[in-house]
Amino acid sequence: MNIATLLPAEVAPLSSDIKINSPRFHELDSMRGIAAGVVLIHHFTHMFYPGVLTATGLLSIIFYPLVAGHESVMYFFLLSGFVLSLPLVRGKRQHYATFLARRTLRIYGPYLGALILSLAGCALWHNQLGATGWAAGTWSSSVSARSVLWHVLFLGDYNYSRYNTAFWSLVYEMRISIIFPILFLAVAWLRARYTLLLITVFTAVGVHNGIHKLLITFEYAGVFILGALIAKHLDKINPCYRLLGSKRKILLAITSCVLYLGGHRITAIGPLWHLGDMPVVLGAAGFLIIGLNSISAARALNSGVPSFLGRISYSLYLVHGTVLFAMAATLGDKISHPAFLAIYIPTAVLISWGFYAFVEKPFIYLSKSIGRASPLPSPCAAALTTESTIPS
Repeated sequence: MNIATLLPAEVAPLSSDIKINSPRFHELDSMRGIAAGVVLIHHFTHMFYPGVLTATGLLSIIFYPLVAGHESVMYFFLLSGFVLSLPLVRGKRQHYATFLARRTLRIYGPYLGALILSLAGCALWHNQLGATGWAAGTWSSSVSARSVLWHVLFLGDYNYSRYNTAFWSLVYEMRISIIFPILFLAVAWLRARYTLLLITVFTAVGVHNGIHKLLITFEYAGVFILGALIAKHLDKINPCYRLLGSKRKILLAITSCVLYLGGHRITAIGPLWHLGDMPVVLGAAGFLIIGLNSISAARALNSGVPSFLGRISYSLYLVHGTVLFAMAATLGDKISHPAFLAIYIPTAVLISWGFYAFVEKPFIYLSKSIGRASPLPSPCAAALTTESTIPS
């Protein structure tokens, strides 16, 4: 049985407004690249200027967009749910086993390469990042066979940051990817209001994760579901945005900025902590819609630097932490922090580009080759051929 027979008529496929002939939204790739760059600066700030991340002064608020690292990861999750859903709403079909193989190669293959780099860094420079502060949790001891096994298997509630601080999000990305076809079927069958209720329930379970840390997977799965919901209704959302007047478009952009950059402050107010990351995610959803429809935004996002960052975004996300910790271990007390930043950014970008060319890109080609020759029908088929990585 094919999954298309399980979907309501309005889902498979949707109208041509979703750019059926376009395999990718390059604007979103660029936004992901910019977000990866923000994570890079966020981790530098976390190491050398941690007070900036929690300060409430005007200057800190102005510069916060440059260091909004957690918000960037929420955008990655939202984007993953969106782009994984697009092939299905475009009417494409794929065997579940093929989807899972491709997804594993696309995420897990480069991850293993980045893990090897971080293990080498830990072996060379463990116990050289100080005993206090954010950096103390990474490379704090020599490489352990048990911890490497946990990192390879993606299992259990282990110390995700022991070798690379970025790895924590990949654990959730991979777990949710495995069950994503089921999540999309729920989105396809449910009306929008019931899907929003499902997201609310998932968020509540994830936020109240006192029983086990693994329950936070539910909250992040809710972010994926919201991305899928946007993809499902994109043929309605796009025309609505284009009909907005200039003032309302500006208001949407301002509201998205406030939610995205101020969501963590909003949920710090009394009982609003129950909202978890949802204010941030709603702001990210606004950015996603604007990026898809705004001509001026598309022009800026498709320019040289954002496009380049978009191509290497996953690699940049994977290896920048290893570059940061290696430089901190060798240069941290020898040069000023501004000089460190001036060396760190181009070094991380250069190494990420090399990692993309020699590690990530071969896995991209390999993942695309899976299942090309003879696609098979399946009860769990999922039309999920569009690339997406967190860099999550």
